Amino acid sequence: MFGTALLIAGLLWQAAIAKGFTEVSPAVLDKPWTALAVAILGFTLLRLGRRIEAEERASIESAVAGDEAQTARFGMKPKDFRDMLQELSASALSARQSEPAPKPAPEAARVAKPVEPETVPEDEEAEDADAPTRVVMAALARIQAEARNPALMAVGHTRFRAVPGQVAGRSWIGGLPSLPHGVDWPRLAGSPAAFLAQIDLSELQPEIWGGQGPRTGWLSVFVGGPRLGRIAVLHNRLQGRLRPLPKGAPDLFPERAPEWRLSALVGPEALIAPRWSLEAMRDDGDAEPVAAPAAFLEDGRLDEPALYPFDWVSALALLDSLSLMLRRLLKKWEADVAPTLASDAASAAREARMMTLARLRLLSRQTEARAEGAPFDEDEAEVLMSRLAELTTEGWDAGRPARLLLSLPLFRAYKPLVELHARRVLAQDPEALPRIPRRALLPHWQALAAQPALTMGGEAPAGQVALLTVRGGGLTGWQLGPRNVLTVTLPQDALERGDFSAARVAQPRSTSTEPTE
Repeated sequence: MFGTALLIAGLLWQAAIAKGFTEVSPAVLDKPWTALAVAILGFTLLRLGRRIEAEERASIESAVAGDEAQTARFGMKPKDFRDMLQELSASALSARQSEPAPKPAPEAARVAKPVEPETVPEDEEAEDADAPTRVVMAALARIQAEARNPALMAVGHTRFRAVPGQVAGRSWIGGLPSLPHGVDWPRLAGSPAAFLAQIDLSELQPEIWGGQGPRTGWLSVFVGGPRLGRIAVLHNRLQGRLRPLPKGAPDLFPERAPEWRLSALVGPEALIAPRWSLEAMRDDGDAEPVAAPAAFLEDGRLDEPALYPFDWVSALALLDSLSLMLRRLLKKWEADVAPTLASDAASAAREARMMTLARLRLLSRQTEARAEGAPFDEDEAEVLMSRLAELTTEGWDAGRPARLLLSLPLFRAYKPLVELHARRVLAQDPEALPRIPRRALLPHWQALAAQPALTMGGEAPAGQVALLTVRGGGLTGWQLGPRNVLTVTLPQDALERGDFSAARVAQPRSTSTEPTE
C-alpha cells in the first residue's frame, strides 16, 4: 500500500513540476529528478510487496501439492484442500491486522508505575511474522492425524446404479465376467462361485477407500458357499475375455422367481442375470428410492397392448401361462363347485372346460412348430391373438353368458414373465426390443434402477475397509439375504498391499426367506 502511494505521489509531483504548478523551497524539491526518484522508490516497494505475497502463496501450494494422496484420504480433492489452506492463511492475516490496540492504562497506574520500553526476543519476532504459516501447518497436521485414525477417517463412497437401455460399459453388474488368459473361474466351498460384478478401477473417485488401493485394472467379484457367506475378489490388470458360466454355479434368484419359468422356455441362460452397465449416482443423502411396479403389471387382465407377444419366446410364454391358469381353475372348480352340481350338469361343465384346455394345448403345439422355422413378425402376432380370441367360456357354467378368455384376469402369471423377457432383450440389444413394449416398460425399469445396485467404499469397523456393497432386487432380481444386501470388507493393511484374497462377507445370507426389497 505504501509503495503504491509513493508511486502515485511521484508521478503527480512530476506532472505538476512539468506544468509549472509548483514553486517550493528548497530548490532541490522543485527538480523533476526528485519527483522521478520518489516514483521509482514507490514502484520498487510495490514490486517487492507483490513478490513477497507470491512467495507465500507458492510455499502454501507447494506444501499441499506434494501431499495429494493424503488429501484424498480425508475425502477432499487437492484443489479444495488448497483453497481451504489459503482461507486459513487469509484468516490468520486478517486476525493479526484487525487485532485491537491495547487499552491505555489508568492515570494512576501510569503515575505509579512508569512504562518501560518492552523488548521482544528476536526469535519471537520471527514467530509472529510466520503466524499465518503456523496456522496453516497446524491445520494440516491436525487433518492428517485424523486421516491416520480409522475411527475418524472421512470415508468416501460412490453409489452406482444399473442403467437400462444402454450398451454395457467398462463396469457392470450381472452377466458374465471378463478374465485374462490363465485366470480360472473361482471356486468357493468346492463349487463354482456366482458372478456379481466387474469394476474398472480407473473409474473410481480418488477418495474411495481413503485414497488407498490400486486404481488400475479390474475387480471381479464372486460369491458362493453356504448361505452365500464366501466371497472371491480378483484383481486383474487386463480385462480379458468373457467366460461361460461353469456347471454347478449357484443362482441368486428367490424361489418361484419368473427366471425359473423362463428357463423352461429359453434354457439355463435365463438363470444368469442380464449384464447392466453401472453409472455413478449423485449422492443426495442416505435416502434410497423404492421402486414401485407399473400398475398394469399388477392387474391380471391382458388389456395392455404393450404386453402382447413380440417374439416367439413371449408368444410361448403367453400360451404356457394361460394353460397354467386354466389347469388351476379346473382344479379349483373340481374341488369347490363340481360336488355341488348334479351329475349331468357337472359332466357337461367339465367337458366344456376340458375342451377349452385342449384347444389351447393344440394352439401351443402349433406355435412351437412355427417357432422352429418362421421368423416372428406383426402378422404372426396378429394370427396368434386372433386364435386366442376364439377361446371362450361357453358351457363352463350353465345359465351364464360366454366370455372371451382374453377378457378374464388369467394373465397374472404371464405379465412378470414377459416383463422379465423384455428386460433381458433390452440388456442384450436395446434395438431388438420393439418400440411399443419398450416405451411402456422403460419407466418401470427406470424405477427399478433408481436405487443403487452397487456402492464402492463406505463405513467399516476400525482396521477394515468397506470394499463394496451389492444390493439385490432391482434390475438384477437377485435375492442376497433377508436385507437383500451383501457387504464385502477387507483389512486396511491388505488393501494397502493390493491383496484382495482376505476379502470377507460382512453380512452372510440368512436362511430365512424374506421378500426382495
